[in-house]
Amino acid sequence: MTSEDRPLQETEELKIVYDIDRICDDTLDLDLLLRRLLVKVMDILSADQGAFVLRDDDTGELRVAEREGIPDPEPFFQENQAWITQALNAQGKEGAQVGETGRLFCKISMGDAAVGVLCIVRSSGRAFSARDRSALSAVEGQIDNAIEHAKVLRRLQLRNKELEILYRIDRIRDSTENLQDMLDQILVELQAALDAEMGFIMLYNDQLKKLELKAMDDKGSGVLLRAERDLIDRVSDMAVAAARPMIWKPDDRGKTPAHEVLCAPLFLRDNLIGVFGVLNKKTGRAFDADDKRLLTAIISQADTAIFEDARKALLTKLFKRFVSPQVADALLRDPYKPYLEGEAKEITALFCDLRGYSTTVADMDPKDVVAFLNEFLSEMSALVLANDGTLDKFIGDEVVALFGAPIPFEDHALRACRAALRMQEKLHDLNRSWASRGLPTFGMGIGLNSGPVVVGNIGGEVYLDYTAIGANMNLASRLQGIAKANQILLGPNTYAQVRHLADVEDIGDVTVKGHAKPLRIHHLRGLH
Repeated sequence: MTSEDRPLQETEELKIVYDIDRICDDTLDLDLLLRRLLVKVMDILSADQGAFVLRDDDTGELRVAEREGIPDPEPFFQENQAWITQALNAQGKEGAQVGETGRLFCKISMGDAAVGVLCIVRSSGRAFSARDRSALSAVEGQIDNAIEHAKVLRRLQLRNKELEILYRIDRIRDSTENLQDMLDQILVELQAALDAEMGFIMLYNDQLKKLELKAMDDKGSGVLLRAERDLIDRVSDMAVAAARPMIWKPDDRGKTPAHEVLCAPLFLRDNLIGVFGVLNKKTGRAFDADDKRLLTAIISQADTAIFEDARKALLTKLFKRFVSPQVADALLRDPYKPYLEGEAKEITALFCDLRGYSTTVADMDPKDVVAFLNEFLSEMSALVLANDGTLDKFIGDEVVALFGAPIPFEDHALRACRAALRMQEKLHDLNRSWASRGLPTFGMGIGLNSGPVVVGNIGGEVYLDYTAIGANMNLASRLQGIAKANQILLGPNTYAQVRHLADVEDIGDVTVKGHAKPLRIHHLRGLH
């Protein structure tokens, strides 16, 4: 490339970065995000075939999550499996683009973990140029962050949906005395939540020692065919034997009715009390792990709804696990309080994460890992709540918290700084305790950033889990990502609000993903 070409290429890449950034900012749904990103990248690279191959969050298996110009994903995956594997195994981002003439494969990462591959193909076989590869390199980080954010958002939406259905079932229980009426109403909620053509509830008859069909809806016909009944009986027995949710697909066996069934056993104090299930998605797609989790959440509430008089105890417990006490109290008093709806707010976001956690615990006993992680998250969460923060989410060993939402505080940045300092102090105490027990010790990086975001509950009736969306959340996350062990990095807006009280180290101008210009970053050492 000549020196005259460089300004033109840089201008082109800046426009590409801007276009991709617009897609990422405007698109929250993961499936739609993948499609829009794929179409855009294919257009940029003049390709006629493309696919996102991602790891399944539950099984870890690779699957074609989105494709364009590819009629059948299976042959495409098999044909390109070697290149996909090579891209996944590439070290870091350097060398993460692999391929041959007319084929380009780029690794997608979340932190240090490879989660998938972006596959771009020119069926003509025309080779990708250095300019093409540079254009893709310019937006790799944006694509990684956008997919990670959309995945987290999808998990949050599922959790909100779980809480929403729990709340409605709780209200059904409180307002309905007749068991059959209660089952019928719960069945309606079950079918709606799982978008199913048909639903059923079976209860265990202690006298007859068998399951009996107690509620059923098959598209309003009121007729349960013998083949369907046999299928429900068979899959219910499988779920009971496995003591977990079970998905049965037509192609799992030979000649069978064309139904897919998702059902799960209902246990109370280790005793079988029933089975809940649904047949066939209305959309025609298959039931998946998210549907399993949702069904599990439904039956966890149904056992108390049908057999115990727990009233609001479980709901109260759920509220106070995820949000600050002020929010929990407000929700229990009035779940439709206006200030809990989505709105623009000025907040401070806190992201914290242990350094080297994944590799260190890989060889530990799983029970020890769970106990270790629970102890860490419990202590960090307590400090967030003690400083009037609201827990947003846990992502493995990462804690995300909001200060100034939904309860507004003018000094939200100061509260977040106090929490961050106390969290680092508490980690030192935990490290001493862990070392005395022969457990590994860790450093922790924390990122804080203040500014306007959109905050609120995403699409639910129960205003429990708040989350914030926007560039200021992304910056807090990225500051945490570059923070060294024991560092608390402050974004420019946070530093401006606490500079009169803060003892800081000026890190200098730092280039952060998603920001064209370097940002002045400070490390918080203490408060006066």
